[in-house]
Amino acid sequence: TTEIWAKKHSTMYMGGVVVWANNGHTTFVVGIDKSNPDNYLYLGGNQDDGVRFWSMPKTKVHPFCLIPIDYTGDLIPLEELEPSDLSSGAIKYKEGGKTT
Repeated sequence: TTEIWAKKHSTMYMGGVVVWANNGHTTFVVGIDKSNPDNYLYLGGNQDDGVRFWSMPKTKVHPFCLIPIDYTGDLIPLEELEPSDLSSGAIKYKEGGKTT
């Protein structure tokens, strides 16, 4: 049998797992980039030996997010934010490195 661990949502929610469209890797979506609403903010865990917030185009991921099938809490809609809204001193990265 196939194990079903998540439900697909066509609306993106904070903390949802998203799948990169080009290679199948995954990351967490945490918000919409306040300075560029065409981008989501993602949380990555294996870049530059640390956890990083990334601003990347919404088109880089499939148009759904995955939430654990047995999650019973509220689903939090994405808001426009900056990484510093989530964690003081957080740095936003984009393709090519840190933003200024």
